[in-house]
Amino acid sequence: MSTTPENPQQPWQASPPEPVAPSEPQHDAPPAPGRTPWGQPSADQTPSQPSRGQWGQPAPQAEQPGAPATDSAPYAPAGQRPPGTDLGSDISAAMRWMWQSFTRNLSAFLVPGIVYGLLMLLLIGGAIAAYVWGFVSDMQYDPVAGEYTPNLERLLIGLGIFTGLSLLTMIPSLLWQSGSARAAATIVDGRRPSTGEAFTGPGRVIATALLVAVITFIGSLLCYLPGILAAFFFLWAIPASTHGASPIEALKESARLAKENVATTIVTMLIIYAASSIGGTFLLPLVVLPALAALFLRGMYERLNGRELVEPQAA
Repeated sequence: MSTTPENPQQPWQASPPEPVAPSEPQHDAPPAPGRTPWGQPSADQTPSQPSRGQWGQPAPQAEQPGAPATDSAPYAPAGQRPPGTDLGSDISAAMRWMWQSFTRNLSAFLVPGIVYGLLMLLLIGGAIAAYVWGFVSDMQYDPVAGEYTPNLERLLIGLGIFTGLSLLTMIPSLLWQSGSARAAATIVDGRRPSTGEAFTGPGRVIATALLVAVITFIGSLLCYLPGILAAFFFLWAIPASTHGASPIEALKESARLAKENVATTIVTMLIIYAASSIGGTFLLPLVVLPALAALFLRGMYERLNGRELVEPQAA
């Protein structure tokens, strides 16, 4: 009887495999589809995740819809610096944009150009004729001086007519300038300007152009240097006004841009003045120069503010 075990439950307690028995099927169970035995994605799934890079980082976003244009931008070829960081790139992009904007909207720019150009030629021609008439008409011989002298009364009348007609030329000039600036702003917004839009701009643009012209003219009378400084600091005032600024705010914005971009402002001034001086001697360039100058100035204004130029819409 001594061979009978005292504790009948001892064989169950001494069985070592039982506690680990439930974990064995987990190692032997086949992995889930698309998973390795350790729960990681299988190798054949890696290429099917286009939103992640090789190391789990986000994939490049340049091709996503709505992403900022880089190499595919119309005027930002590969290797070109961002807008406002390179003078040569800014001028080149503004020139291309100016020409394409003009050629794709010929009627909008040519019709106002022809109308205002002919009107200004008539006014300038009348002013010159009045001056010549007052100077040479009714010449009187002065026996003391031994020469012919103009009639003082007619000379004063001729000078008065000359001054009045010269001032009147500012009206079509301001309207033409503001209309070209308005058309340029319309192209920047991705639309095509109408002929009516290119004829005249909003009141704030006309007021800004008039303010710049008056300040520059008064400065030119003061030994000419203040006029040059005024033209320098207020070069960007009209594009700023078409962007929504009031005349005073446009002057402040222009002065800030000029101080921050001295070289670009000087070069832009020289290009516009040189083109105006050369082309102003011929009739045909006179018709298109204000429009081209407004487009080029707006293109440079956009680049200085770090914005790429949108491609003008074709007809």
